[in-house]
Amino acid sequence: MTTMHPLKVADIRRESADTVSIAFEVPAHLASTYRFQQGQYLQLEAQLQGEAVRRSYSIFSAPTDGELRVAIKHVPQGRFSSYANTQLAVGDALLVMPPAGSSYRPEPQAQVHHCLGMASGSGITALLPIIKTTLENDERSRFTLVYGSRDRASMLFGERLEALKGVYAERLQLILLFSREANNNGLPSGRLDIATCDCLFREWVDVSLLDAAFICGPQAMVETVGGALKDYGLAAERLHFERFAEPQPLREALPS
Repeated sequence: MTTMHPLKVADIRRESADTVSIAFEVPAHLASTYRFQQGQYLQLEAQLQGEAVRRSYSIFSAPTDGELRVAIKHVPQGRFSSYANTQLAVGDALLVMPPAGSSYRPEPQAQVHHCLGMASGSGITALLPIIKTTLENDERSRFTLVYGSRDRASMLFGERLEALKGVYAERLQLILLFSREANNNGLPSGRLDIATCDCLFREWVDVSLLDAAFICGPQAMVETVGGALKDYGLAAERLHFERFAEPQPLREALPS
């Protein structure tokens, strides 16, 4: 069985009203143990009222960021997420499992790598390192992100996405959808449902050009979007997903 190690919290950053990101201090002798790739996740454990409570969270940082960081959104009645958002402090220690799950690497023989990411709410956490690493590592790559939120105020990591867009303006396309706010440029409003997917794949995203698609969000959203991509001709082996149900994520490893 894989050993969990106590890691000190090096930094806590308030990302939004209901989300924090947490960076861990990794001792030198454990550096190789906690070396990670984009698309992986960590299992964390805390002692809460005398009980060991474990939860899994996507690694929010990219391998080139020089830190090991996860983002944790507060979930109503979520014991671990409530603790992380309201009580956890810098210097505290959590038990942390070494990174798990596999990462995505494009096929080396492909001439152009065009990837699609589709996320809803906190699902963007899992996609950010994949987007950044894909664009960093392959100057031929292109990435389209479709990101659904309630409104612009509730959108997570908007500044980070705009920063990436500033660096990779020609290779990163951001399609931001809001369910409780009017969208611009003729984009559909509402959740990522069948009707929205149909509009996106007819007018905004050419599925036939995709080398890979990544989906992260609630299980119903993942199934809907995945089904729509397959209906538009995306092969099953090009589809990678991570689905979660409250309060505990259900992890699907990203095939290499």
